[in-house]
Amino acid sequence: MKRLILVLECLLPSFCLYGQISITDIENKETQQTAVYDSLKNFLGYDYQKYLGQDLYVLPKNEKLRIYGYSDFKIIVNNNFQTYNPENSFSSRTKYDSIAGQYFTVIKTSGEPDDFTRDKYLILNSRKNGQTLYFLYDPKYESSFPFLVVGYFEKLKKTYSQKNWFVNYANDESFDLSTGNKLSIAKGSYYCEDVTIDSENFKVSLLLLTPQGNKFLYQLYDTGLYPVTILPKTDAEKYKRKFGSDNWQSILDRKLKIGFTEEMVKMSWGEPLEINRSSNHDQWVYRNQYLYFENGLLTDFN
Repeated sequence: MKRLILVLECLLPSFCLYGQISITDIENKETQQTAVYDSLKNFLGYDYQKYLGQDLYVLPKNEKLRIYGYSDFKIIVNNNFQTYNPENSFSSRTKYDSIAGQYFTVIKTSGEPDDFTRDKYLILNSRKNGQTLYFLYDPKYESSFPFLVVGYFEKLKKTYSQKNWFVNYANDESFDLSTGNKLSIAKGSYYCEDVTIDSENFKVSLLLLTPQGNKFLYQLYDTGLYPVTILPKTDAEKYKRKFGSDNWQSILDRKLKIGFTEEMVKMSWGEPLEINRSSNHDQWVYRNQYLYFENGLLTDFN
C-alpha cells in the first residue's frame, strides 16, 4: 500500500508568552530566563529548561497504539492535578483524539534539574484554544516524551533538504512512495528532497531519491552510537580517499583493523565509554570490548 507522508504545518507568527502561573505548588520563585534551544536534539534530558519558549508538536501514534492515548498531561482542578480529559472521561490517560497533532508553546518550566525529590513539569499553552496544560516531564526516558520540537524539526530541514548524502544503510524492505512497490536499497549516495514524518510509525524521516528516480523514506536515527550513519556525499568521498577504499569499507561495516588510527575507530564505533591511560598504552572501553592503542594506532582488541 502506498505510504502517506505527514508534513508539519508552517509555523504561525510568534505568540506572546503568558504571564506567571499562579499555582505556587509548581512555579519557581525566581524569574526564569529564556534559554537558547539546542536544536541539534529533540529530547534534552536534564536540560529541559531549554524548552522554555519553544513550540512543541504532539506526535500522532500508530493506529494500533491510539487506544492507549497519552499519559502525563494534567490540568489544575481545585488546586490539584487532574488528568487532562476534555470529554470528562475518568481514564487516567488523555484520549488520543483530544491532543494528537496539536501545537503547544512552553511558557514555563518547574522543578530544578538536580532536585530528584520533586516532579518536573513543562507548562504549556495550547495554540488551539489558549488553554494551559501541565506535562509531567521525565528527564530519564526519551520514550516518555511525546513531542517533536518545532525548532529541532526546522533545523533538520535546513541541514538535510536539497542535498546529496551518503547513507550507510541497506534494506530490502523499503517502499517506493509513488507506486508502493518494494525497493532494494543499498549503501550509497542519495538526494534528500525533504524532511518529513512517516505517517505509519510517525518517525522523523528523510525523503530520499534514488538515481533511478524512486522515492523512499529513511528514518533519521541518533548518530551518536555510530557516527557514519549518514554524512554529506562530498565528505564520504574525502574519507574514502584519505583512508583508502578497503579501510573505508571496514569503517562503514563496523569492522576494526589493527593499525586503525583513533579517528578511524571513532568513525566506526563512536566515542568510547571510558579511556584508561598508562605509560605503555591507552585502553578504550566499549561495553564488553576493550581496545588498545600505542602512539595513536590500534594494536589489539578483544
